[in-house]
Amino acid sequence: MKRKASGRRGQPAKRQYDGPNDFAFLSQDVIKDVLDVEMNPESMRTGTFGKMALIGGPWRRLVRGYSYLKCNWDKEDPVLVRFFGKHGHKEVQQHQMKYGELIVKVNCTGDLASRKNKNFCSLFSKMTDTLEIRGSYSEMASTLKILPARFSEINLLFGSREAPTPKHYKQFSERLTAMLKSKHLRKFELFHHDHIEKHVEFPSCLEDFVTKPDFELFKTDVPLSMDLLVHAIDAWRKRCMFTVSQQQIYIHTRVWKSIMKEFTSKIVPKWEYNDEESWKWSEQHPKDPERYLEIEALSSCDRVTVYFFHKSQ
Repeated sequence: MKRKASGRRGQPAKRQYDGPNDFAFLSQDVIKDVLDVEMNPESMRTGTFGKMALIGGPWRRLVRGYSYLKCNWDKEDPVLVRFFGKHGHKEVQQHQMKYGELIVKVNCTGDLASRKNKNFCSLFSKMTDTLEIRGSYSEMASTLKILPARFSEINLLFGSREAPTPKHYKQFSERLTAMLKSKHLRKFELFHHDHIEKHVEFPSCLEDFVTKPDFELFKTDVPLSMDLLVHAIDAWRKRCMFTVSQQQIYIHTRVWKSIMKEFTSKIVPKWEYNDEESWKWSEQHPKDPERYLEIEALSSCDRVTVYFFHKSQ
């Protein structure tokens, strides 16, 4: 007769769980905490959330029941849309929002502060995560002033061809500085309509943003000094601890050949730049052999991309 497996002093051996179903035995409170962190519009768009539904226990039910709110505010009144599953969505009214529910994606055009309907003012405090704004300098400055400073991703698109007045530019610059200094901000993009003459001058705190360990993306069509990339690369080389798996910087520059020669001499002194119209450079992190830096320069579009990543990416 076969003996039952036993542990120490004749006690039954502790059951071993293997594979993803180890997580099936977590409490629902812990699972909900995990979903709050991992489940977001991006993971739902890419389908990553579907993999979490494969875990045993209550995961499938909780994952399938997850949803998020998006706000489109292009006219006088906002339009709230609830997304669920991979493709499901439906328009909802403000009174249909669940208790404590936040709006994790906001798209707006123009100046929200000028909207007359005060019934929707309570929505401002519920907005978080991703913000996209289209408008002029004055409209953006006014809108950013009334919104909470807890967005982790901000995308700004200027739709006006007119140069800002000194007053409006000053107001926008103040809001831009406040955004870049926010401890919540991870991704920031700024673009102008139809590649018109750029008026934005980024504040010095931009260097602090691209050198902090938890930034993930900076992208703009505004011509910038290559010193910004030099600071970011130096900070990456000296870093001992990494909090995100990848970081990306996309910028534009001018006077290509002279700029590239000076840039390469600062970051790769041993390499002689020979007026190449496009080039790539890759190197391993000096302290973490699983992390890499990759630089790609394209003169055809005056763009330089810097990519910091883990080799598993």
